[in-house]
Amino acid sequence: GDGWGADPHSLNGTITIAEATDNDAALTAIVEPAELAEVGTVSNFVVTLKNNGLNNLTALDIDYSIVDASAPPKITGTFSWTGNLALGETEDVTLVTGHTFDTEGEFVATATINWVDDENADNNEVSKNIYAYETACGYEISMVDSYNDGWNGTVLGLEQNGILMGTFGEGFVDGGEFGPVSIDLIDGLETNIVVVELGSWTSEIGFTIVSPFGFTVHERVPGESFTADDILFTFDAMCTLPD
Repeated sequence: GDGWGADPHSLNGTITIAEATDNDAALTAIVEPAELAEVGTVSNFVVTLKNNGLNNLTALDIDYSIVDASAPPKITGTFSWTGNLALGETEDVTLVTGHTFDTEGEFVATATINWVDDENADNNEVSKNIYAYETACGYEISMVDSYNDGWNGTVLGLEQNGILMGTFGEGFVDGGEFGPVSIDLIDGLETNIVVVELGSWTSEIGFTIVSPFGFTVHERVPGESFTADDILFTFDAMCTLPD
């Protein structure tokens, strides 16, 4: 059968349908800048504005800032937006044009709707963590599979500062060896080897990570299984040789 029993079907309980309010503006994303920015990069500050209200959205203010935790705000201000958005429509709004990240470090970009008629404040703010870096360099990863049938769907990645810098393993679908592939890492940052997609037979997986200077940073020998939440190894990326 269909699991519902004989006709007629019935449903007991309460169904609540939320109605849109008259005035509800929302910020749904920070489109620019990207999570990573090379020092000297010029970026715009762009957010996505959405109308969730029944009334057309025609004018409001958006407060914005890009701050460095160790210094005064890099930029701060208010953008006065005008337009005409019907219910459900969106628009990418450029708050700042041509901002330069001129120092290395962590920044937080934040934008907040400032509109006295807004009836829902829960969707008025978006933020994004940004890391500006001076130096990056390539690390090479060579992969092996002890059963000679590829990685069976497993994809691993290198993560820095909460950002996935690159992945490896997605093309390893057959055979016992694959690669090398190269992933650029930021100099001086802690790097985690993480599981991006967990396939089967992870005990067959092995790989070697080599620095730009030819040093083996980590070698995993097949033999032990791992889970989706495991951090397989942690190391500090290095793009210059120590004195």
